[in-house]
Amino acid sequence: MATVIHVLRQVKLFLFVVKKRAGWRWHMAWVRPADPPWRLYQRLRPFRYDQARYAHTFLARTSGLVVDTEAEVPRRIFVVWTGPNALTPNRQRGLDSIRSMNPDLDVVFVTDENVDDWLVEGHPLHPAYEHLSLNHRSDHLRAYLLHHHGGGYSDVKPLRSPWASAYDRLDASDSWLVGYTEHRFDMVAKIPGVLGRDLVRGSTQVFGCGSFISRPRTPFTDELLTEQYRRMDEWADDLRRIPGGDRGQVEGYVVPWLGLMGSIVGPLCLKYQSHVLHDDRIKVVFEDYR
Repeated sequence: MATVIHVLRQVKLFLFVVKKRAGWRWHMAWVRPADPPWRLYQRLRPFRYDQARYAHTFLARTSGLVVDTEAEVPRRIFVVWTGPNALTPNRQRGLDSIRSMNPDLDVVFVTDENVDDWLVEGHPLHPAYEHLSLNHRSDHLRAYLLHHHGGGYSDVKPLRSPWASAYDRLDASDSWLVGYTEHRFDMVAKIPGVLGRDLVRGSTQVFGCGSFISRPRTPFTDELLTEQYRRMDEWADDLRRIPGGDRGQVEGYVVPWLGLMGSIVGPLCLKYQSHVLHDDRIKVVFEDYR
């Protein structure tokens, strides 16, 4: 009987994978040809942010921080690994790539062992941090580090090019952050209502979340971190009952995949489009990184 049940479960899994792959192929069949004309349309008719459209969202709350744009951006790159498990060979190659491409920058590898060294007195990580999945811990920690310390952040993935010129570009401007443009319009966070529609409409102004360079203590990072805290306050009881495990693939885990990063960063990119720079030279490699 146990063998029969096992076989049925394997068949169910196989059918699920087949269905998912077929759906993805259909999705890509129309997204790939649609993306270039959509980007052209946005160049011809750029999205313009209207605060009144988002009065009932977190975008209505505005930080009062004043950014010191005369200070040099800290020449470091934070790389975060939030689990007790060792880096896989691919992840190690990613870390080696970040270091080898940026010998003139301080690459700071933040783990469970040294994270306390970077916590600012009076500004703890959210108490629910320990219940988050490892990827969501990384989301919270990168926002914290960029806001309180500034500098760069990279996922543990290979880089495409050195970053020094992107730091120079940010230093020479009055902007707050540098990021790479999200890969396609269908990759922005799926948010209900007018904000979600506007994210697609202005997708070429939205950052991907695999790497950033930021001045410390900007309204962008302040509002990102504040909204993370607010959402974790809301989810705290559920997180205590059902923690996220490694990658959030736990039945009943309450935090959506982009719930602490993409669904906040994307809208903030629209709000602060005049204060950010897009530079695809800092884009990480998304193939064979695990």
